[in-house]
Amino acid sequence: MTEKSRAFCIAACLGLTLILVSAASVARSEGQDSAVAFKSGDVQAIIAQLREYERKEFQQTLKYKTSSVLMSRPDAQSVEETFEVSCWKGRHLVETRDPKTGAKTVFAGSEYGQFRVDETGKEQGGGTKLSRYVAPEDIAKAQETVKKGFGVRLPLLLPLTGMPRETWSDFFGKQTRLKFTLAREQANGNIELAFESEMFSGSLTLLSASNPVALRSSRSRKNAPWVTTTERVILPAQQAAAMPRCAKLEVVMQDAVKNRLMMRATYKFSDYVVEAPSENAFRLSNYGLPDAEGVPLPSGRRRVWIWLASVAAGLFLLAGVLRYVILRRRASPAPTVPGT
Repeated sequence: MTEKSRAFCIAACLGLTLILVSAASVARSEGQDSAVAFKSGDVQAIIAQLREYERKEFQQTLKYKTSSVLMSRPDAQSVEETFEVSCWKGRHLVETRDPKTGAKTVFAGSEYGQFRVDETGKEQGGGTKLSRYVAPEDIAKAQETVKKGFGVRLPLLLPLTGMPRETWSDFFGKQTRLKFTLAREQANGNIELAFESEMFSGSLTLLSASNPVALRSSRSRKNAPWVTTTERVILPAQQAAAMPRCAKLEVVMQDAVKNRLMMRATYKFSDYVVEAPSENAFRLSNYGLPDAEGVPLPSGRRRVWIWLASVAAGLFLLAGVLRYVILRRRASPAPTVPGT
C-alpha cells in the first residue's frame, strides 16, 4: 500500500468515526431531552413526545404478519383473524384471507385514497367489490382517518403505540383536567407515569424516554366500575437505532364490581422484515377497478403510454414524409425521351 493510499484510508476511517460519534451524540441528546420532558410531568410535553413517536411509527417501512383474537362482549365468542401488514412512508396495506373460502380483503391507505376491496373465493364466483372508498388526500392528513377506520384493530397498524380505537396520545389529548401525579425514570430506563383526569385515573410504564412504548398500563373510569389493563411484550432489539418490535399485546377490560370480563383482545406479531410494498398495491387499478379521477397512472403504465405516444408520433411523421414524396413525384413533369 502506498503512502497516499494509507493516508486516504486513515482519513476515511477518521471521517466515519466522527460521523458515528456525532450520530450517537445526537441520539443521546434527543434521549436526554425526552427524559427531561417525561420527568417534568408537563402534560403538553408528554403528549407531544407520545404523538411524535406515534408519527414515527406511522411513517416507518416494515412488513409483518399479525393475528388478533377479539372477544368484544361478555356473551360473545372470540373471533380470530390473521393479517399481513405492509407500511411504507405513511402508506399502509393490510390483507387478510379466509382460510375456508379463500375470500380476500385488502385495505389500502395512501395519498391515492383509502379503500377496502373484497375479493370473493372461487366458489363464490371470484368477483371483486369495492366496499369503502375515501377520496385522495394529503398523506400527512390521512393518519387520523386511517386510525379511525381500524377501530378495535388499531394495534394491527400500530403495534407499538396503538390500543383498541385510540393511542395514548389520543386518550390523553381528550382528557379534561389531566395531570401527572407521578413522572419518573427508573434505574433500568423505564418511565413510570401516574395520571388523573376528570373521568379517569391510572398508570403506565414506558420502555424508555427515547422509545415511549407502553409495556404495562391500568386505567379506571371514575363513574363506572370498568378497569382496563394492557401488557405488551417487546422483542430483543435488533439494532440500537431501530424502533423496537412488538411480539404481543393483550388488552383486558373488566367490571371490577361484578368481577366479570367485559372485553379481551390479544394481538400477536411475527415475521418482521424491512420491505416496501409495490406502489401499485395502493391503486384500485391493481385490483381490476378504475382509479379515481386525479390519481396519476402507475409508473409502468405511464412509460407504456409514453412509448405508444412516441411510436404514434413517429408513424405520423413518417406518413407525412411519404405523402409529401408521393405528391411531389406526381406533380413532377414526365421526362422526355430524345427523338420522339
